[in-house]
Amino acid sequence: MRKGQQLVIGQVLDIQGEMMEIIVHDRSKVHVGSLWTCTYEHIEFKSKVLKKDGFHIYLYLPLFLDKFPDNRRKLPRVPCSFSAFLYQVQGGVYSFAGTATVIDINVKGFGLLSSEKFENESIYDIHINDEKLEVKPSIKIKNIADCEAQNRYGCEILTISDEQLLSIREYMLSQQIFSPRK
Repeated sequence: MRKGQQLVIGQVLDIQGEMMEIIVHDRSKVHVGSLWTCTYEHIEFKSKVLKKDGFHIYLYLPLFLDKFPDNRRKLPRVPCSFSAFLYQVQGGVYSFAGTATVIDINVKGFGLLSSEKFENESIYDIHINDEKLEVKPSIKIKNIADCEAQNRYGCEILTISDEQLLSIREYMLSQQIFSPRK
């Protein structure tokens, strides 16, 4: 990491979505909120320090997958519990399709639990209206797993506004930063 003439060497411990955890020996130069130029896999990018925890530094990586598309680390799924309403166009009519609980979220999709029967590969609009997250993307059911009382659905986001995607990214980062690390 470089800031002006200051140089801090670190080792990458973990990358999850837009957050990188590194360990450094000289933490005295690093302050929460400070901006640094980082180099990873021979690519230079700007980053912001989100959190310090001892020698562990947590950096914000803007759209990590755009900069490192060949990186095999998976997008993190952040556990949550949001009530959701699903809608679908049938016969040219926009109608209510059912309710679900969003149990995990990432920038590419959602995990849902529902006693409703949604069809695999079907497209729905999902409305999540919570004080922590309010979004209304279009989704596609990609997989279904039968559970005891409910079905678990894996959903891919098909369309979402830039503003709503930013809301998801901000929610995920806040949960990653303020949740205890493993």
